[in-house]
This record gives sequence, structure tokens and C-alpha cells, in this order.
Amino acid sequence: MSVSYLILTLTSNLRGSQPAWHPRRLRALNPPSHPKSLRSTWHSRMCLVSKQPPTHLPPHRPWDCAIDLLPGAQPPKGRVYPLSIPERQAMEEYIAEALNQGFIRPSTSPAASSCCFVGVHEAGPAEYNLVRICVGDEWKTAFVTPMGHYEYQVMPYGLSISPSVFQTFMNEVFWEFLHWFVVVYIDDILIYSRNLAEHRQHVQQVLLKLRQHHLYLKLEKCEFHKPSVQFLGYNISAEGVLMDQGKVDAIQKWPQPNSIKELQRFLGFSNFYRRFIKGYSSITAPLTSLLQGKPKHLTWNPAAHKAFQHLKHLFSTAPLLHHPDPELPFTVEVDASTTGVGAVFSQAVCEPAILHPCAFYSRKLSPAEQNYD
Repeated sequence: MSVSYLILTLTSNLRGSQPAWHPRRLRALNPPSHPKSLRSTWHSRMCLVSKQPPTHLPPHRPWDCAIDLLPGAQPPKGRVYPLSIPERQAMEEYIAEALNQGFIRPSTSPAASSCCFVGVHEAGPAEYNLVRICVGDEWKTAFVTPMGHYEYQVMPYGLSISPSVFQTFMNEVFWEFLHWFVVVYIDDILIYSRNLAEHRQHVQQVLLKLRQHHLYLKLEKCEFHKPSVQFLGYNISAEGVLMDQGKVDAIQKWPQPNSIKELQRFLGFSNFYRRFIKGYSSITAPLTSLLQGKPKHLTWNPAAHKAFQHLKHLFSTAPLLHHPDPELPFTVEVDASTTGVGAVFSQAVCEPAILHPCAFYSRKLSPAEQNYD
């Protein structure tokens, strides 16, 4: 189905508390940037907005976090590290709050992970704490502090499986909407529609589903009824998909790499947007060749400098990628060189028939492939 008109709503930072809002309090939560029409449209749904983290233990659900251990795995036995005065104060506050919420409880587990502090600019989201640990697996989350030995009853942030478990939770909540008018990634929800009337229905359905599962929103992280939004590093609109301008600016200001790590960091960053760059693999071949053989030092050369500058220029002139329409014919253009292969996936989306790119594909040839006749 073609998308001739797209209206987007982006919500993020799900929370689990259920505040008893007073109407005057609700009005105060609406930021000045929100149009008055939107305030009245969603006034009845504003009970879904919360500025506070979860304050009570969530219920057990079919998608509780199960922690399966490998056969013979031994539980961790971490040590208690000394804390500075500010760290100890923060630890005491966290332990007291988590105990009061029921998120943790005293433990007699044989496991004991160490705790460490990570600096953040602002308080992190609380979405993972909306998922319970499976009954019987709580002991596997135990951690040790100067204040005692505790274990989690909700899913913590330190588990490697936490993102995938929460994504499964979101997929189950919105399964009937996915790929029809909703895209969900962790705690970011994108709602898309063909017209305003349809979009209002879609937003209402999503809000009702959130309320049904006791999920609440952080209002300052929400955007309602926008013609375009920033989503997962992309600018998405009815016309198509663009790179995030902030990321493009970062590429333009990127200094020449002086070490292997710096080059790897640059290539990793630029690789995220390779679908926008025609012949990306061939263009970056002089750069990736500097990493062959796992060298200890970076040996910069004129070919690498030329490729580095050329790639930065291409980022500033990258095209808009149009939304593909499966009901229209596609045009595939292919190309090859001694170092790589590439393709352009295009469609004629308007009259007169002008091809617009939907995606670019490229791959560097292996040493054996480069020897083919």
C-alpha cells in the first residue's frame, strides 16, 4: 500500500506508575509547544502521562524475564568495592527506594554480583522495571553492596537479555498493530497513518492499549501529529527517509583518524548510513584495507585521505530514500568493480516517471573474489 500522506506520533520513555492526577495538574503538564487542539483531543487520555518512575511492583505476566543458565555455570561471587561519600549516599538512596517499591528484596542467594556506578546526564528510563523476573530466577540477579545482599524482583538494566525481553513484551502488547500503523523499538513507539482522521483513531487505539497494560508515557518525550519525526537515527516523513542532520553534521566535523581505534570508530559510525551512499563498500575500500591483518598502528596514505574526504562529501549530498510501494514496479541497477559490487533499488513514484532511490546496496569483494576473471 502506498503512503501518500503520513502523519506521525512518536512516544517514548514508558513508565509504570499510575498517578492520581488532578485536572489542574494535567493542564500544567501540557508543554506550551503542544497545540491547544491536541490538548483537548487527548485530554481524556492524559491519565496515561507520568513524570514519575514506577512506584509499585508490576504483576507477573506470560513474558516475565527467565534467566536460563548454561549447564555447569557457576554463579558470580563479586566483591564489595569501596565507595566515595557521594557514591555511598546514592547507593543508600537507591537501595531504600527499591526496597520500598518492592523491586528488590534481601537475598540469601549464592550469587553476588558487584556494583559499579555509571555517570548519566539525567535519570534513565524505567521501562525494564515494568517486567518481572520469573518466579524462582530472582536469586540469579543477586548483588552485593556495603548495605547488604539483595536480589531483583523486576528486570534490571545489567542483564544482557533485558533489551530482547522488553522488546518481546512490547511486541506482545502491540502485536495486532505492528506493521499496520505501529513500529516499536524498546520504549520508542512510532504511529503512522495516511490521513489525520485515521491517525487520531490509531493514536487512540495505542493509548488504550497502553492503559490496558498499565503503561504510561513521559509527556516531554512525546510528539503528536507531526508531518515528520526523528526516529532511531532517521528523519521520517511522507516523502521518505533522510539521515539525521545531527549525525551528518558530526560526519562533516570528523577529524582525520590518527589511530586504528579512531578509524574503526569512524567506519562504524558511517556504516550505519551505508544504505544512503551509492557504492559505499568500494568508496571505503582504501580505509578498510588499512585494517587488514590487524595492524597495531595506522598507516595513513593518499588513497585513504581521498576516500575519507569523498565519503564526508557524500554524506552532505545523500539523497532522500523514498518509501517503496510493492504495488509498483521496481528498477534494479547493478554495478561492479575490481574491489566491490553495488546496486540501486528504485521506483518511479510520480508523473512524469522519474526514478527515485529506495535503497542502495554494496559489498566489498573478498581477496579470492577479486581474483576472478
